[in-house]
Amino acid sequence: MQTIKGVSDTFHASFLPVLYMDDNILDKGKMGIFLGIQHVITDLASPIGKEINGLMTEIPIDLKKTQLDPKDGRFVAAWWLAFLVFGIGLGIASFPLLLFPRKLISKSKQKEALDKAVVSYVGGQVLDEIVEKESDDKVEEIELEVSDRKESIKSETVNMPPRKYSINVVSSRKSSVASVYQSSSRRPSMFPPLVPPTERKVSIAGDLVFEQPIKVHAPVKTKKEEFKEMLIDFPKAIFRLLRNPAYDLLLLDIVIMSVPFSGLSLFRSVYTANEYNVPMSTVTLTSGISTALGHIVGTGISSYLTSKVNTRMGYVYIIMSSYILTCAITPLYIIFGCDNQMVHGAKGEFGIPVNTSSLCDCTNSKVLISCGDDGHNYLNPCVAGCQDVDGKTFTDCRLLTNSSIGTNVNPGLCASDCYTNFIIYTFLSGLQSVVIPMAMIPRRLLVLRIVDPRDRGFATSMFMFFFSFMAIPSPNLFGKVIDGTCLVWDGRFCALYDRDKIRYFLSGLDVGVYGLVLITFFVMFILFKWEERKLNRLQQRHSVEESVTIGQH
Repeated sequence: MQTIKGVSDTFHASFLPVLYMDDNILDKGKMGIFLGIQHVITDLASPIGKEINGLMTEIPIDLKKTQLDPKDGRFVAAWWLAFLVFGIGLGIASFPLLLFPRKLISKSKQKEALDKAVVSYVGGQVLDEIVEKESDDKVEEIELEVSDRKESIKSETVNMPPRKYSINVVSSRKSSVASVYQSSSRRPSMFPPLVPPTERKVSIAGDLVFEQPIKVHAPVKTKKEEFKEMLIDFPKAIFRLLRNPAYDLLLLDIVIMSVPFSGLSLFRSVYTANEYNVPMSTVTLTSGISTALGHIVGTGISSYLTSKVNTRMGYVYIIMSSYILTCAITPLYIIFGCDNQMVHGAKGEFGIPVNTSSLCDCTNSKVLISCGDDGHNYLNPCVAGCQDVDGKTFTDCRLLTNSSIGTNVNPGLCASDCYTNFIIYTFLSGLQSVVIPMAMIPRRLLVLRIVDPRDRGFATSMFMFFFSFMAIPSPNLFGKVIDGTCLVWDGRFCALYDRDKIRYFLSGLDVGVYGLVLITFFVMFILFKWEERKLNRLQQRHSVEESVTIGQH
């Protein structure tokens, strides 16, 4: 059932809502803002949902009153209630979406925006070229020529056969057309060209944004024919994506990120509790607040930046800046860590031998690291020579190093003078939570903008598929690495980790991962620069040819 639920979640959680938004926004510069709003709502809703779920775990499974405390090991919560409540809520929230039309923007508005963009750009370009070559006393002739050119473009847009013409778009947002409705024109790019006929997605203001295929009217096909065409196009779509070097670099990026982070994501809370010797409840509360606030702030900054930058190079700049800042913050975790604590009765570098032969044999005693009244840690109460127990406190412990203060021990490590470093760690974690999401929205927009528009949905799903698929072996792989840092074992479980080893391992891994990803985007930066130079050379050549044509007229 969880597998079926996971399959259905992928449809409404990631791909389709993003594509629906992107298809119904004429001004693509606002797409980053809408994605930012979506992420902020998610960041706000997640802790609220966890709190509601936490309250439900205190309700007995049969909904009847009981004397058992929810913390009692015999208490069974109503685990099914969360599925029922949130499932009904999801159904209610999803129903209004069924009432939305397939298209939110009318065809007349799309055509109006396209005509406005084409006419305003071509007219302005012709005027600039003529003014450079003609003297001031020929202004009337210039205006007449611009007017003729505009009318020509309008007539071409309406009358010329759509299958023979395409609009070519280069990297910059404004003044970036190499050719407009030029017969047999193609983009001289290392990225796969679009198959004509094509049209621009533009804003009402006339800003040129990106190109997508025009849906030519065709005979209505049956469901069987559509399904057959989809199967035939599936391997072609994969080939189109994989021959796109920028998309390949994004896939490499997600592979590098997903393998270590998915394997260690669940362990990081355990690491924080072990490293700074604080309760898990404190870790959950502080990390939840700092992460939620950081994500909201980072998403807001990312949305603002992406709304101001609508080029692929701009997205790459934001992502690279995010990773550089992250790489700068991560090594600070090594500095503000805590030292290992000595444990009486444990073996190894941080163990202190204890002779218990005068009281008892502790060879088969289970591990229960405890703190004595003398401020020292003991492998278990037996090692401390405890003779009795009062609730959770072990009493009359005769082997304490200093029994003048007291003779009791309590489960858990003794408090250390490292709480200040925990506060600094929480602050750094929150700061990193601001920086990391800054790369999230530009990366998602890059996936939509660097591929053929018809492949946007498939490209997004492939992106998330690689993220999920590569995360499968990582928990087992990195679980063994984490187990290698264990100091004290309790059967199959680790009772105490080496703080130094695990701190250096996690911080070094994070820096290495972000460094590798930074390299992939640096390569992408070089590719985009190389393509931009080729397109600039094409524009210069086109300008010269058009200038000659104007001179002949």
